[in-house]
Amino acid sequence: MEPVSADAARRLPLSELPQAIRRMADERARLSREWATAFGHFNERRRALTLYFHRDEGLGITAAEMQAEIDPHVIDAGEQSRRLKERIIAFENAQRQLEQEFQVKLLAGRADHGDSVTAT
Repeated sequence: MEPVSADAARRLPLSELPQAIRRMADERARLSREWATAFGHFNERRRALTLYFHRDEGLGITAAEMQAEIDPHVIDAGEQSRRLKERIIAFENAQRQLEQEFQVKLLAGRADHGDSVTAT
């Protein structure tokens, strides 16, 4: 699933916006859980290597941390975590765009029907 663009959000009719908002929120929540796992894996791998380099290889703690940071597996885990975080942000932005579009169309619909409209 991809986040809804601003143009696509504007083209959605009012009746479809609540469902689209829910889909974006559900995907964001799913990605957040996936990111938490990936970030935990990154931290776990980095800490384990830091401990290994410090205790077993005799490096000072700062040198051990630096060595762990350049490990290819730690780098890959960090990149995976970063990519997931960027997707979460994209879905948050899409959800916010859809919510704003919903409010605009809802207010426009009320105004078209002569309902009293007050800004909140």
